Amino acid sequence: WTKEEHFNIPERDRMKDYGVFEEAYNVEVEIEGNYAVIKWNSDYDNEENFKYGFSLVKNDDDIWKVSFIPMQ
Repeated sequence: WTKEEHFNIPERDRMKDYGVFEEAYNVEVEIEGNYAVIKWNSDYDNEENFKYGFSLVKNDDDIWKVSFIPMQ
């Protein structure tokens, strides 16, 4: 999404706690062509061994962009 769209996201819908990233382990990066998947485990907030992840797509300018809103 664009910077303008980002700043239009209501405060109530924005992530408040980034602990799930701070407690990450078993981080995996899988790249296949212009597509990548980032996965990790986190025990944060009593979610024992929960697997999180998101994907990236490389555009024609060789810039990696999130292919969807992470943590949705």
